Amino acid sequence: MRLHGKLLLLLVPLLLLPVGAIAWIAQSRLVEQVLERHRQVAQEQMERSTAGLASLRHEAEASLHLLAVNPVVGQYLLTADEEVRYQVMQPSLLTLFATFQEIHPLFDEIRILLPDGFEDTRRVTPAVTDNVTEEEGGADFFGSWRALAPGQIGIALCVNPDNGEPSLILGRSIVLRDRAVEETRIEPRLRGYVGITLGLRAFIDDLGDQRLGRSGRMLILDRDGVEPFAPSGRAVAVRLEGFAPTAGQGAVPAQVMLADGHAGVYWSRELISGYYLVALLPRAELFQ
Repeated sequence: MRLHGKLLLLLVPLLLLPVGAIAWIAQSRLVEQVLERHRQVAQEQMERSTAGLASLRHEAEASLHLLAVNPVVGQYLLTADEEVRYQVMQPSLLTLFATFQEIHPLFDEIRILLPDGFEDTRRVTPAVTDNVTEEEGGADFFGSWRALAPGQIGIALCVNPDNGEPSLILGRSIVLRDRAVEETRIEPRLRGYVGITLGLRAFIDDLGDQRLGRSGRMLILDRDGVEPFAPSGRAVAVRLEGFAPTAGQGAVPAQVMLADGHAGVYWSRELISGYYLVALLPRAELFQ
């Protein structure tokens, strides 16, 4: 009996070892399958959201190019007499802006800025209720506009100070020669900038409505892992400790610590310079 008992004590662990190995392999494969399923959903959602923003951006960029070469804009900027410019030319300019805003209702603001950053003319929709400043010379977005080559478009993702809403601010320089008074040998010079402020509230809220698994989400983060634009109804912005912008751009997700102290995994892709579209999933969902 003693020998029999000792044999059992020896054989039972040996018999359980392959069973445990099989269970571990099965669990690992199950986690891989769950992970792959979430990855596919995350990629589909990121591609759809990226394409949606790209479409909005393309509309704004195409409109800027059309405005920059429109003779109404050019003649307005070339009119030195302020009385003539504001009383005679400005109404036609605002009508032109209104036409673009009727076609593109997300264009919250279309404006003309002078070379020093002074906001010479603007037309807004009801989405914009204030005008914090007419002097944009010190604004970050305007600094990037100054560095633009002719024909280039500057773009910035930020909060519109006039209504506190997430927006894309796009601008293009207008370089002209006044053919009426300047000789053809004189090089065209900078006359100002035309800008469009594109409201992104609907886009951000759509991201907030998307779900990954049971409690995963889609969001935009900056390089520091901070969510600068929270969806409507969620006052607390997400902050991910240890967020690495490029770590989640492959098939294998990166890991991060969530605010509640639990681990999370994420996939990411650059949305606009300095900002990343992130699909975030609590790691625990991989084992449920």
